[in-house]
Amino acid sequence: MKMKISEHEFRIIDASTFGKRLVGLMGKKELQKDEAMRLMPCSSIHTCFMKFAIDVVFLDKKNKVVDTIKSLPPWKFNAYSKSAYQVVEMAVGAIERAGIKKNMVAKFEDLS
Repeated sequence: MKMKISEHEFRIIDASTFGKRLVGLMGKKELQKDEAMRLMPCSSIHTCFMKFAIDVVFLDKKNKVVDTIKSLPPWKFNAYSKSAYQVVEMAVGAIERAGIKKNMVAKFEDLS
């Protein structure tokens, strides 16, 4: 799966099951700059047991950006957005590089 927002594309790691959301990015050493994890359904995350900071984009059910967090460090217990339905975790700097802002719409495409 891939996500396009602004003019940037990201390869998506799917985390749409309870088990995948539970594990998330724990154990990974980093995300590549064109890689992101999509957690769905999800409106809050933590970075416990992670080894690196991430950029976070909160999306609603229509894939519209409702909130962003730049450079969320490891061991933060609750990053939350009341109106989010899904969360995309990205490498630090991705929000800035892609120019992601509130009200932009992400487009997802299945590659299979």
